[in-house]
Order: sequence, then structure tokens, then C-alpha cells
Amino acid sequence: MALNAHRTFIQVKEKIYLGPNYIRIIFDCVDTDKFKHTSIGDNNKVFIPRPDQSEIELPDFDFDQRKWIVNNPTLMPEIRTYTHRDIDLINKTLTIEFAMHGTDTVACHWADRAQRGDQIGVTMSTATRDLIPTGLQHYLIITDSTGLAVTQAILKTLPASSKAYVIAEVPTVADRIELKTQADLEQIWLYNPTPLKQSLLADELAKHPELINLPPSRYAHITAELQAVRACRNILRKQSDWGKEDCYACSYWQIGKADSERFSKVVDD
Repeated sequence: MALNAHRTFIQVKEKIYLGPNYIRIIFDCVDTDKFKHTSIGDNNKVFIPRPDQSEIELPDFDFDQRKWIVNNPTLMPEIRTYTHRDIDLINKTLTIEFAMHGTDTVACHWADRAQRGDQIGVTMSTATRDLIPTGLQHYLIITDSTGLAVTQAILKTLPASSKAYVIAEVPTVADRIELKTQADLEQIWLYNPTPLKQSLLADELAKHPELINLPPSRYAHITAELQAVRACRNILRKQSDWGKEDCYACSYWQIGKADSERFSKVVDD
């Protein structure tokens, strides 16, 4: 495991349905002080018990073998990438939001059935990392429900002097959440009841040349399904003059891939 990371167990304190397909879970975390420098919205590894497990072990990453290992193989959890929404150092809580794509996946199955006191593990960076470059005028954020946590974190950091444009895709109108920021904010919400079949994000972006051709002092942050991320990034890079350094594109999942293959993949090709 990296030196600038800390592993711990966390326990469900409260579960809040922000929408029919979006759950916020607040966890008790006794050692939140370890994360006092952690950037809100950074990616973390979450260790989730399978339905047949009553106990799990916190894995460690073996850099020589390039894989997660545990002392007792029967206690190996499922490992997923999630973005934490908040860390409360005073009340010692950690908040993670779950985008629900049904209950067939391990993470969604667990979140749907989670009750107060249920436990999972997490490993998080203990260092500060800028999610976006600061001091720019224009920020374009393109996301589906899996990226709403980091979207909220980014918007919270933007000053009133900046302009933010958000294209967000969620399953239903009821899954739309309030976005808070000091920046001048424009929002486009797309409602797609079948996100496991096709994303609407790239087609929507293509309808907005004013966003594709934003003036200099700009940055794009794209988090969604893999093909949607690639398509949106290609629109900016090939239909306009966005440089590689002007875009961060990261996929949290891929249509047609098994749950065990869920990943966090930065797209820079």
C-alpha cells in the first residue's frame, strides 16, 4: 500500500435516499484524524463483503505482484473504486454516495441492504491533491450519477469569479440533486432510464458548440461510463482545440462489463 494512505473499517451510521437511484451513506470512522489532509472528492478503494461473508480482512496492495492480498483468502472482500463525499473530523464520520444500477452488483446490493452498524473497509489517501487546476475562468463538468460526488466536491471549491457548466445524466427526474457553488453555474440535466444500455452525454455535448469552443482559461472534468467519457473527450479534442492538459477524463464503469471488472480508468489516449 502507498505510504500516503490509510486503511480502516467504517460502520454505517445513517442511510439517506437522495433519489430512487442514489444513496448517501454516512459512516462512523473513529480515525478520521488520519484523513485531515485528504482532498474531498478524491478516489478511494472500498472493501465490501460479499453476500456470503460475515467478516472481511483489510487487503494490502502488493506492488511486486500488482494485486491486493490478505492473510486469509476466505476473508478477501470485493474491491471497488468510490469517491468520498465528505469527511467530518469533529463528528468522526465519512460520507460516501452510491449510484444504484439495480441491485445485481456487489456494491449496489450491499448499499441497498445496508443497516446501521454494518461494516465495510476503505483505504484513502492522507495527502492533499488538487482535483482541478485553480484560477481558471471556465470549468466544464460532464458526469453521470457515478461522478456526482466529485462534481459536488469540485463545485464547492470554485470561486465566484469563475463560470461552471455542468452536463449531468441521471436515471430519473427524482434523482436530480441540488448543486451548490459560489461560481456562476449553468446546468443541463439529462434523464436516462436505461443507463446500462447507452449514455446520452456525448450527444448532448455535441449540441452545444458554445461549450465545445469555450475560450482559453478553461478545464473539462469528465466522469462517466467508459465509452461516454471517450466520446465526450474526443469531441473536445477533435472538434475544437482543447489540449490534453485541458481535460481530465475518468471512467468509473463500462457498459457490458461484469461487476468484478469495475474500475477507475483515466482516459488519455
